[in-house]
Amino acid sequence: MLNITSKKKIKKFALKIKYAKTVLQQTKGLMFLFKGEFDFGLIFPFKQKNRFLNSIHMFFVFFPICAVFLNSKKRVVDKKILKPFTPIYIPKKDCSFLIELPIKYSKKIKTGDKIYWQEK
Repeated sequence: MLNITSKKKIKKFALKIKYAKTVLQQTKGLMFLFKGEFDFGLIFPFKQKNRFLNSIHMFFVFFPICAVFLNSKKRVVDKKILKPFTPIYIPKKDCSFLIELPIKYSKKIKTGDKIYWQEK
């Protein structure tokens, strides 16, 4: 489950969470999945905070997603709707985490929001 704290209120999403911790998991990401299979949030914890090293691509991702980039305090520093096969997206600021979400959640998340999730 994701909890999002904005300046106005706390929003809770009953959403399964998966982690992409290894290099292989992060390289594969959502590639080769179909839209109907994407009903979860995919969290990428990055080892470095360099925005260029934490850029992402959408090769072999067949549906749009909401990419949410967070700093080390889990505050949203960038959010972008990415279309299938986008060659590269570089976040606007350095980040420590990326959460890939179904686009239906994109309007509920704003820059500056703090996102919490339970580690497993």
